[in-house]
Amino acid sequence: VSANLQLGGSIFKLSTAGAEPSQASGRDGYGFIINGCLSTKYLEKGTNYTANSLAATINCSNAITITLPSAVNFAGRIYTVKNSGTNTVTVATTSSQTIDASTNYVLASQWSKVTVQSTGANWIIIGD
Repeated sequence: VSANLQLGGSIFKLSTAGAEPSQASGRDGYGFIINGCLSTKYLEKGTNYTANSLAATINCSNAITITLPSAVNFAGRIYTVKNSGTNTVTVATTSSQTIDASTNYVLASQWSKVTVQSTGANWIIIGD
């Protein structure tokens, strides 16, 4: 069983997972408490790519650059970039924004990863 929930311009899909219901409920008008599994968009990239609002996890297999979108107006947005190949993957920013005070972050070794979050002005590393 599933249903769509529209909040402003955003549509969220609510559904059951087997015998257990996956529930989403509003909290202070700023997001959700989710009881159950959370699934985010997974992408595999072998060429340069500019992340958008549909990406969450980006798995890279070649020597490429992943460019983050502007952090402005998107405080809280999170991306994880993983280097599954044997080449260097560069995570870059736009508009002179930074990732922990640097304009890029290099994933130099296979299986390395970084998770960044927007502050609304720049990006900070919240996991590596």
